[in-house]
Amino acid sequence: TNLANKFLRANGITLFKVKDEMDKLLGEADRFALTGVHPQITDDAQRALDWAKSRKLFAKPRPCGLML
Repeated sequence: TNLANKFLRANGITLFKVKDEMDKLLGEADRFALTGVHPQITDDAQRALDWAKSRKLFAKPRPCGLML
């Protein structure tokens, strides 16, 4: 653990307490929608998207009535 983590724990500040305070201040609405900020995609998720794109798993529209 780092120094900041030790300080926060020593003063009784937890992630759950911070989340509860944010809910009180912002309400339980989507916190990202109001600010225009979106969470970054993780490296694993980006690799999965890249793999799917390279494998052409994103379906392309096909003409109606065409039986394949």
